[in-house]
Amino acid sequence: MSISVSISTNYVAPRAIGASVNSTDANSQQNAPAQGTAADVATASSNALRGLLADPRIACQLNPGAAGCDAPKKAPAPAPSAPATPGAPGSSRAGSLDSAVRVLRDNFSVFDAAGKQNGQDGIIGTVDLEAVRDNLTYDSSLRDTAAYLLENPEALMALDMAGGGDFPDGKIAMGDLNSYGDGSEKALRTLQDHFDLFDTAMHGGSGDGKVAPGDVQAVLDNPNFFEGRNLTPEQVKEVRNAATYLSQHPGVMRGSDISRDSLNNALSPPTPTHSK
Repeated sequence: MSISVSISTNYVAPRAIGASVNSTDANSQQNAPAQGTAADVATASSNALRGLLADPRIACQLNPGAAGCDAPKKAPAPAPSAPATPGAPGSSRAGSLDSAVRVLRDNFSVFDAAGKQNGQDGIIGTVDLEAVRDNLTYDSSLRDTAAYLLENPEALMALDMAGGGDFPDGKIAMGDLNSYGDGSEKALRTLQDHFDLFDTAMHGGSGDGKVAPGDVQAVLDNPNFFEGRNLTPEQVKEVRNAATYLSQHPGVMRGSDISRDSLNNALSPPTPTHSK
């Protein structure tokens, strides 16, 4: 509360009861108030100030620390935000397909035993990935890899089916990692860069937003496929190499159609947020 006090220094001297007023005095009083003495003004000011200070609200405003005055209230501090829980929805992790393959391959036994009470069984499952992700005693590179795969199902599925099979089973064996190969991410990034080209490879015309295994094979089977395309010789080589790799490693595409969004999700993970 802000208080502004204004005290007029124009003091009208009181007139005695019954005193006569001539016409000149009356006109003067109508046009301007009579001026009091300096002592009268000082007395009036002092009385007005004492009256204001008698109000406890004003007194506490002028002197908040005085007895009987409540301490000034402070705005509450904002509550600290809770730290992100490892693997919680919305948390971000770093990774890539190739780096995930290397980390899993180099630490296969660690992942294999992470979520099992009876030790290793030769398989890395989602329960193992979750156990590594949520246990802060593991190195951050292992936890980041586990979180990346759990948060990017397309990447997890690509590893799951790299060694073959008609359907994903949520299990990654060493054979899957060896079949996947270190060139898989490069092939998929080429597919990402030339998605529309692959999308229309089999039927031409407008694409449907998905690349099927048949589209990949059409790039290889059509000897005239690259004619009239606005591609440099180096780009033609990259597209052909990617198609060859994906054809030889059907598990990379899960043996089925892959959409632009799912490809972007697998290849463009968030940046890391935690360290050891």
